[in-house]
Amino acid sequence: MFSNNIKIPMKRCRFVRAILIFSAYILLIFLFSSGAIFYYIIKGAALDARGEVLYNIWRWLPWAFFTPFVIRLVRRFPIEGRGWVYSVPIHILACFLFSFIQVSIYYINIWVYTLSSDFSVPYLLMNFFKAAPLNILTYWAIVGVCYFLDYYRRYRERELRASRLETQLTQSQLQVLKMQLHPHFLFNTLHAISALVYKNPKSADKMISLLSDLLRLSLESSGLQEVPMKEELEFLKIYLEIEKTRFQDRLRIHIDIAPETLDAMIPNLILQPLVENAIRHGIAPLRRGGKISIQSRRQDDKLQVQIDDNGKGLREPSESSQGNGIGLINTRQRLKQLYGDNHRFVLRDGDHGGALVILEIPFRLYEEDRLEIEEETSG
Repeated sequence: MFSNNIKIPMKRCRFVRAILIFSAYILLIFLFSSGAIFYYIIKGAALDARGEVLYNIWRWLPWAFFTPFVIRLVRRFPIEGRGWVYSVPIHILACFLFSFIQVSIYYINIWVYTLSSDFSVPYLLMNFFKAAPLNILTYWAIVGVCYFLDYYRRYRERELRASRLETQLTQSQLQVLKMQLHPHFLFNTLHAISALVYKNPKSADKMISLLSDLLRLSLESSGLQEVPMKEELEFLKIYLEIEKTRFQDRLRIHIDIAPETLDAMIPNLILQPLVENAIRHGIAPLRRGGKISIQSRRQDDKLQVQIDDNGKGLREPSESSQGNGIGLINTRQRLKQLYGDNHRFVLRDGDHGGALVILEIPFRLYEEDRLEIEEETSG
């Protein structure tokens, strides 16, 4: 059924709508007048430019005042749905009524303008039937434009709703993926703590304290899908402190973060599972331990992060080293949800041994992201 709350696009208030309607009819007056004048010039006939302009003014200007009433009738009596049986006759009557009023206004003004004594009711009726086809066409053209604008509004609303639903679905999927990391990470950390409780109580106590800091940071950013690199590093450094407490001198960390990338946006909790994978499958199996390097650079419009270790690499296949572990599967899915095809995620053997992870995502600063959110909210 036709919406009872139909609104003309771009209309903010009645005044703006009136200006748009009036401008449309002024344009019609100009087009018809200039066309007639040009025709007379081409034919070389006697030209009455003033009379031609007046003719089109009184021909079209009344419809500028009729149009708001037609719009109200379309709202009140839609010609779609079950009510069309009652609505169509009303519109037919309104069409002839507006047509008669327009012809009356036109010929009364022509009579006053020319001071002709030929004006009479039969003459008026004759010209009413003569002008009826164009007036009927005008009326139904207004109705058609109303329906076109209403359908367009509905289409935009459906498109907006679909976009919002898609965004909500994506956010839900991302949230589920992110929340999967919490039990996975907690299980591994608690397992490490339990192994130290009796062997090294002080280290276990330190790990518990660091774990509480991790949980606090995790809860503070639980609703965010992306955070600045410096916040992600804060979380990662606490995690690395836990691992260093566990591995002691067997784990060496080198962090090289380019200053211009500290405010770059990066998926929340994206680095921890990648570093955990390097420690678990690259460093842990080595008796002497090893080294993990974390680097970030800006490459044109991309943020590139590399994580490499000097462990055994991927030559000895395992579930996680092949990219099928929970952390890596989760990472791939999150990147796909957030960036589509506009990202790169590579897991391969390093050039000098060990394993190498390369992550590339669009480079976007935190301040720019915040301004975009504010603009969308204010809009």
